[in-house]
Amino acid sequence: MVRRKQAVFTLKQLAAKTGIRLHWIRRFEFDRCLPPQPEWDLLRNFLKLPPEPILTFTQPEKPIDRPKTIGEHLRRRRLELKLCLAEAAPRMGVSVPTLGLWELGKVFPKHCYHAQIAAFLGRDLFS
Repeated sequence: MVRRKQAVFTLKQLAAKTGIRLHWIRRFEFDRCLPPQPEWDLLRNFLKLPPEPILTFTQPEKPIDRPKTIGEHLRRRRLELKLCLAEAAPRMGVSVPTLGLWELGKVFPKHCYHAQIAAFLGRDLFS
């Protein structure tokens, strides 16, 4: 965001110049996910950015106590890998809302997803 403001671009102007949707530029600015390299290269043409994208996690990192639920384990692992929900969900073969509900503890994963969750976590918590 700082680089965009230094270059005197609004979000709409940057989206128009790069062809990247406004929604995605906002997500990149607020460290919700990493831009793919081709989009990063487009942004680099207008802003002075490093060669590769980096997540800075501008939000303060809250220490997570020892996870007690499957959702807490999933969230902790996702944050360790520095992934946003949109990047982690495809790795497990589920939708973003589904993963979000699991992490919040609102829904317990069905049996058919246990193998994918175990692979993502690197251990099986279901046995």
